This record gives sequence, C-alpha cells and structure tokens, in this order.
Amino acid sequence: MRSIAENIYVAEQPLCMLGIEYGARMTVIRLSNHDLVVISPIALNESLKQKINSIGTVKYLVAPSSFHHLFIKPWTEKYTGANLLMVPQIAKKRKDLQATSVLNQSFNAPWTEELLPLFIPGGKLYSEMVFLHR
Repeated sequence: MRSIAENIYVAEQPLCMLGIEYGARMTVIRLSNHDLVVISPIALNESLKQKINSIGTVKYLVAPSSFHHLFIKPWTEKYTGANLLMVPQIAKKRKDLQATSVLNQSFNAPWTEELLPLFIPGGKLYSEMVFLHR
C-alpha cells in the first residue's frame, strides 16, 4: 500500500480472469476523524491488514461498481463494525453480503464534506459510484 496524496492510499495486486490480466486496485481514504473508506477492496492478507490498521479504523467498505465485489467478503468478516456499501446490482447478486446502504442516486454519505459521491446509473447490469476527494 502506498500513499498517493495526503490521506489517500492505493494498493494493487495481480488479477487474472479467463486468461486476461486485469490487475486489481484498491483505494483507501482516511477521513479527518481517522475513519477509513476502503473502496474496491483487494484480497486481504496479514501484511495489508497491518498497513490498514496502522493508518486508521475501517469504517466503510465500498463495492462501487458491478465488478468490484470479488474480495469484499473477507473484509466484512475481519472488520465486522464496518458499514458495507454497494451498488444495487451487487446487492441483488451477492445474497451472502448484507449491505448497510445501497449506493444509488439517493445515497446520503455521512462524509460528503470530505468525499463527495456521484452515482452513475448504467442499467440493469452495471452502475457505478465514483468519489471526489475534496
């Protein structure tokens, strides 16, 4: 995990699906109260857990699009107090996950003064929530 700006971190891992190398990238935003917003979680391992725990408290786990849910389950098991936020398609697809909030046009983020969400509807199969760090 590396810092790319003040209170913004990324971590990357290889990800190959159907013989195609895509790569996986996670973004972590540390809010002013040191709560962490983990966007598109990647595979969780001990080294990554230590780095995450050293910068703040995981408060929000975000599956921001229809494709960013592959690694989120272990995060919900490790960070049981975190809020799980996901787009409608994942909420329908992943019955093993219980969303705290569904990301859509009416999502009211508690941290909009620091991180502004914008929902991009895409239809039945795809939608995405993007974030602007102020």
